[in-house]
Amino acid sequence: MNNYLAPFKSYKTYILLAFFITLYFVLDRYAAFQSENIKIGFKFLAVIAGAYVGGPIGGMLVGGCGDFFGAVIMPKGGGILFGITLCEILSGFVYGLFLFRNKKILNIYLSVIIVEVFIDWLLKTYFLSQAGFGPVYPVNLIARSMQAGILIVGQIAIIIPFLGSISKAYKE
Repeated sequence: MNNYLAPFKSYKTYILLAFFITLYFVLDRYAAFQSENIKIGFKFLAVIAGAYVGGPIGGMLVGGCGDFFGAVIMPKGGGILFGITLCEILSGFVYGLFLFRNKKILNIYLSVIIVEVFIDWLLKTYFLSQAGFGPVYPVNLIARSMQAGILIVGQIAIIIPFLGSISKAYKE
């Protein structure tokens, strides 16, 4: 069993997590393609890096703080949507459970599928529909299903070499 609090005994973890929160903001605001109800970006890399370094707690901090600060500093569309922030926190938690100092292919596949299907596609679509972004929930689900499929394949292809680089750069 992993000790998820162990990384927080070092100041290095806090500095890296602060960097990853900043990276999340930059990737979310400047490196994303967005249409009316579909968004494809690279902010997940910051959450995965935080989850690799800090476990579920680190992933939750990067996802939650990155989304919150992004909504406060540079709001897009509707300001703070706490349902979306909750989805980012849950994504960081799932990535942290599966990828905390672990780069096994099976864990990468499972974490991406769980996050994309259950959190981003089902839950985030629900919160977006409730907030008035896009059509009603069932129609929005259909519209965002292609995005989920594309992101599963794309994220897996990007995460595998990314985690290899992070693991080489982050040595204890």
